[in-house]
Amino acid sequence: MRRRKRGSLLARVIRSELLWRLLCYGLLILILSSAECSFFPTLRFLPAVPDLLLSAVVAVSMLDNRRASLVFAVAAGLISDAICGVGAPLSALLYLTVATVVGTLGEKMLPRYGSYLVLMLPALLLRAAASILLAVFGGVSESLWLFLRLRLIPEAAVTAGTSLVLYFLVKLSMLPFREKRR
Repeated sequence: MRRRKRGSLLARVIRSELLWRLLCYGLLILILSSAECSFFPTLRFLPAVPDLLLSAVVAVSMLDNRRASLVFAVAAGLISDAICGVGAPLSALLYLTVATVVGTLGEKMLPRYGSYLVLMLPALLLRAAASILLAVFGGVSESLWLFLRLRLIPEAAVTAGTSLVLYFLVKLSMLPFREKRR
């Protein structure tokens, strides 16, 4: 009888931790996606709109386990496509690829080169490759050089700049269920 009570207690703790994590990550995705689609485009002093969800996917891939980061990446892509609705709805695939690559690199490189910005570089390169592919197949009329100079480089710079602040916000949102484990 005691084992069943412990098992059910353990199951409740796991369920409550999972629900708490889903709630925290869901709110984080909604807030970042709505800020990326409605707030940042109105700021005139920024040369481009930062990809906040890309930064959050990298942070979750670095701070949490692989399964949680993959689920977070797919959810972020689907919600981003639903809220923003810009371009082809391939954000879930892009964020899933970023979470896989960054998670793999983080496991291999993290003990030696444990910097968030080091892991942000492959994510920015994957984002640039996806943007170039969408531009080529979407029929962008400007040349590749202008596309790089006017869109990709400013977006990568602004995303890298805002990602440092975002990393600490993601880390702060993970504190409640990190404390329960200890």
